[in-house]
Amino acid sequence: MPDLYDRTCCYDSTGKWDFTRWVPQAVVINLGTNDFSTQPHPDKAVFQDAYIRLIGRIQGLYAGAKVFCVCGPMIGEPCLGYIREAVTQLRNGGEAVYFIEVKSSIMTSADWGCDWHPNVKGQRKIAGVITPVIRDAMGW
Repeated sequence: MPDLYDRTCCYDSTGKWDFTRWVPQAVVINLGTNDFSTQPHPDKAVFQDAYIRLIGRIQGLYAGAKVFCVCGPMIGEPCLGYIREAVTQLRNGGEAVYFIEVKSSIMTSADWGCDWHPNVKGQRKIAGVITPVIRDAMGW
């Protein structure tokens, strides 16, 4: 993702996003599922370093924005633990970064769509988990 973050469209390396046009108060990251969907899994230190650097980039672009690191119902271990540890490390350093786990147990067979991705019903369940956390942290 760090290589694609500046792009307006991921397959167009020439179209760059203008980060000054709109500055969010909150940024939600939901990454890691595909990194751990097949073997070999990324090395812990390499994954966490890249994840922490991406958060640092986001914070540098969006000063004052709170970052919410979501592990959705498709993410399991070891990815879940790697992200939780990275967020804990950043929070211990005083950063406005939050960890949100969406447990797979909230999902039923009716919540999955194409290729085991959450469908609209599943997305609503996920939003029901993350929205209160974001609302509370943001004071909304």
